[in-house]
Amino acid sequence: MRRREFNHDWLKNRFIVALNSGLRLLDGAIEDSILEKTFLPEVLPQWEARRDEVSVLIQDFEKEMSPRQLFNEPPLSRCDGQTKRWLGELIHGLWLVRVSAKELTATAESSVGAADAAYSELSRVARTRPQGELLAGMKPHRHLFEQFRDACQKVGAAMSEFPHEIKVV
Repeated sequence: MRRREFNHDWLKNRFIVALNSGLRLLDGAIEDSILEKTFLPEVLPQWEARRDEVSVLIQDFEKEMSPRQLFNEPPLSRCDGQTKRWLGELIHGLWLVRVSAKELTATAESSVGAADAAYSELSRVARTRPQGELLAGMKPHRHLFEQFRDACQKVGAAMSEFPHEIKVV
């Protein structure tokens, strides 16, 4: 649920769409006076505001999606403590391998790192611009917007690779 809200509802369907609109504005393909004025001060900083959310999702993935969680609900919750421990660890270990959980999280963390780097460079350049400057003033730095958008798309793709539900191995 949290992953869907972050990845699909916000990142892919709002933020990346806004980044694409910003690129189209820079290219002169569309006109949107509201986005032109609000992009740098309001749209772009959303990454920084929601950045920690993606880190928490990645960190919590293994714990929340492991089939070991099924021992907390009936009928498996009726198992004795010793069985829950050894069988839970066995199932968790198998799950880690079968879904490549460590690789999925490493890929997601790497993509977030790339998005952070692209955002840092873009926001550094944006901060050197005069206060209140419209997005059009950033045309010479279009490639930075594109790099950031591409990095955000990779974050979305990496998050989409995570299993959507707890599956028994």
